[in-house]
Amino acid sequence: MPSRSEQKFLPFRASDMIGLVTDVRRYPEFLPWCHAVRIRKHFQEGDVQGFEADMVIKFKMFTETFTSAVKTNHAEGRVDVSYVKGPFKHLDNSWVFTDVEHGCMLDFHVDFAFRNFLLQSVVTALFDEAMAKVVGAFEQRAHNVCLKVGEDMAAK
Repeated sequence: MPSRSEQKFLPFRASDMIGLVTDVRRYPEFLPWCHAVRIRKHFQEGDVQGFEADMVIKFKMFTETFTSAVKTNHAEGRVDVSYVKGPFKHLDNSWVFTDVEHGCMLDFHVDFAFRNFLLQSVVTALFDEAMAKVVGAFEQRAHNVCLKVGEDMAAK
């Protein structure tokens, strides 16, 4: 069961980063191995907004589709992703963004396991490298589409 936790300073507003993480329709434009996304339904649970989405992942010789629930609590600066159906035994992912001087702190966590032993073996062997690419892709996307704290529109 690979898992990873990471804390990182980002020079962007927490609200902008939440918007970037929850804009799953754009994932195929920048996220490694993500080939398609479809929003299934939206929901509201008190202060938490959410949706279910299907994502098609292509990794080496594997193509898998899975459904996850994405819940956003803007007041807490939090995005939680949980597994609904697909090739996983389980999937838990959280993004917590806290505004700090000159940007925000990201507290990222992911934990998952695949049902398919072969796929689990391949992913486990490359897990650290793959997760670094995923986090790096989000960071690069933020540099491309978000304003840094203190930056104005003319600078973009």
